[in-house]
Amino acid sequence: MNDLEKALAGTFARAAAQAPTASPDFIRSVTARQARRRRAHVAMLAAAAAVIVVVAGTVVGTRVFGPTERLAAPAATPTSSLAARTPPVVDKIAPTIRGIWPGAVHTVPRTLPNGKEFNPDAVVDGRVVVGMARQKMVTDGVDIWSYTLTTRRFARIARFTPSGVGSVPTALVGDGVVVVRWTSRSGAEEVWSVPITGGEPRKVTSLAVTRPGDTFSRGLTAEVADGKVLLNPWQGGVYQAPLSGGEARLIPGTRGYHLLRWPWAVRPEAGSELAGWSARPPGRRLLDLRDGSRHDAANLPRGLEWKCGVTWCIGGGTALRRDGTGARVVPGVAYRAYYGGDVFSVSQTAKDGKRAMAIFDPATGRTGSLPYPPGQKRYPTMYSQDDLMYYKWGKQWLIVDLTAIR
Repeated sequence: MNDLEKALAGTFARAAAQAPTASPDFIRSVTARQARRRRAHVAMLAAAAAVIVVVAGTVVGTRVFGPTERLAAPAATPTSSLAARTPPVVDKIAPTIRGIWPGAVHTVPRTLPNGKEFNPDAVVDGRVVVGMARQKMVTDGVDIWSYTLTTRRFARIARFTPSGVGSVPTALVGDGVVVVRWTSRSGAEEVWSVPITGGEPRKVTSLAVTRPGDTFSRGLTAEVADGKVLLNPWQGGVYQAPLSGGEARLIPGTRGYHLLRWPWAVRPEAGSELAGWSARPPGRRLLDLRDGSRHDAANLPRGLEWKCGVTWCIGGGTALRRDGTGARVVPGVAYRAYYGGDVFSVSQTAKDGKRAMAIFDPATGRTGSLPYPPGQKRYPTMYSQDDLMYYKWGKQWLIVDLTAIR
């Protein structure tokens, strides 16, 4: 046991005596539901899917509609509320992510058949990458594309030509559908759908949203689940509308709450960042949107700033489950949270001076480093979403499917 672990052990013992006790079945239920949801995603996609097109705001993240966030290459001390004052030094850089989670890493061409740059937005079942042509203006229409990893071929799903838009769209996949968003001049968030096999887009719903001054770092979060689309404006509140079409209505009891990952939403503590730590804000107060039950974090040591996602909380270089169990030392400096706060990127500095960005999964304790592009010793710009990150790999994109980290 090193000095850090000894200090934490004492802290945990004191906190356990002071804090309330969480339900012993809660963490197991979250893990089981997460596994079922991943399996259901595959089954629903195989059955048949629609592509959801959201006309709307700006922000970061696969489900936070707006430009995909560009992440700078990791520095020795990343700018983050989670970063320690002195970056911890690891014995050696973690093995490459390809060797730890081979099913999570893919490469796709950066150029579409029509010569435009492909912008990947989602990986479906580890087999298909869905995205759009990268462009500055959408007045002439936007093509939605898929790329099949086994055949190495592109296919155009549909062309969408909206009116009154002014932002570059992004897409996401959830429960067998692809969601694409852009901003309407009226300020409304409009949701449209089209079959994944092709067809004419149709409107599903719309939601008027008041935008903050910093529209790049905050905006609309969305998810598709259980036959409905869920919309979550930056100021909080979760709205739902049926995929068959209809009004987007506020789910009772969700004012001030932010969607992490269906069916979980959190109410951030005062002063919590809405951007920077993750595309979704952290929070100790967790709400089950299906039945309104609360599952607040408990047994977390005092004196540390804890950031909590669906299952895990992180602070002071340590990761804990929401009930205070399963302590793991973070193998580096926690840089950013993904997939509802259950997967983390960390910046590693080794004793020999080598540095790398890595992905840390506290559930398994495994860590995989991101490889540098061939012939390079620095990372290019990294594009980050809630469950996907990618960067240039020669004439291709190297994609990390964060939903496959397990």
